[in-house]
Amino acid sequence: MSENRHSYKADLLDRLKDFQYSQLYLDAAAKESQETLLLALRDVAEAQKGMSQLAEEADVNRENLYRALSEHGDPRLSTINSVLDALGMEWGIARKHRPMATPPRRATISTTTSNLIIGTGTAVNVNAQVTTVKTSEYLLLATKRDVQVEGPQQSPLPVFQGTNTVAA
Repeated sequence: MSENRHSYKADLLDRLKDFQYSQLYLDAAAKESQETLLLALRDVAEAQKGMSQLAEEADVNRENLYRALSEHGDPRLSTINSVLDALGMEWGIARKHRPMATPPRRATISTTTSNLIIGTGTAVNVNAQVTTVKTSEYLLLATKRDVQVEGPQQSPLPVFQGTNTVAA
């Protein structure tokens, strides 16, 4: 088991030499917890520069750097900034993902009038008004249909009128 742990750590440190990979690694760690971020920052420091060189470049005592980047470390913001600067990185702030607030609703109304001829040769007028309420370009909140179907009075054709009418 110790051998697997060592090969994992060696493989991780090798991957963290890639700047973009280390950036993604730190970003993911920062979203987990402060402890995870500190340990991840230590991994990146070891992979990219080594703790001694990083301590010198960040102008931080090496023992203090080890302590600051431990699971129970409580470094000052200035220490983290110095470490990030020495690694060629900087902080980034982004808006936290929140559930979408209900934006103002927009109603789109379309009216269609059609004159249809059904299989028996009977002409039927169909007037349809559709009101669509959207919360965004892609999210449909509601649709209301007002349909009127008119046919000849003597026709056996059923005549429907009303909202959400569907002829079978």
